Amino acid sequence: MKFTACIPFEIKSGNAIKKRWQTYAGYKRKVFKIMAYCIKPQYPPEENVVKIKITRIFAGRKRAFDFENLTWGCKPIFDFLKKAGHLKDDSPAWTKREYSQKAGSENSFILEMEK
Repeated sequence: MKFTACIPFEIKSGNAIKKRWQTYAGYKRKVFKIMAYCIKPQYPPEENVVKIKITRIFAGRKRAFDFENLTWGCKPIFDFLKKAGHLKDDSPAWTKREYSQKAGSENSFILEMEK
């Protein structure tokens, strides 16, 4: 089964959110709130390895992040998918992750899951 969603939320750089734990906690709450609106929970949790591709779309004067900052900014997305039952665990043993970035007309990201 394949699932694709375009979520109107700007993924932040790891450098921007790891300076203080309060900044990360607020960012994580925002991610959970928007993801809960866009994606329904699934119970019981998925028992198979899930392939997930995240495409960050940046607009205006924004530019591409380096790989480490992109993966750090995507961490709350995987935390939400685990909490919502789409992943048994967010470790690499249960997920195959793929990241990409491209310029677009507005800041958002595309989430693709294949189970």
